[in-house]
Amino acid sequence: MYNTVLIGILGLLAIAACWGLAVVLFRVGPRGSTARLLAWLLVIEGITLVTAGFPEFALDVGPEFGKVCESPSS
Repeated sequence: MYNTVLIGILGLLAIAACWGLAVVLFRVGPRGSTARLLAWLLVIEGITLVTAGFPEFALDVGPEFGKVCESPSS
């Protein structure tokens, strides 16, 4: 079915670390502080990792993932 790939698992851990640390920094930093700016940067970094395809790497779904149904050639 699905094969896991190490780079995908590390990518998912990086996404979780980015968003987890962003929550911590956002809660402890006062309004307008450097901690809150870093928190927003970590949120953007996590979104970048998600759109780079690390969740697909984690499951090794292959090149067929996301293909639109094509009509059979006749």
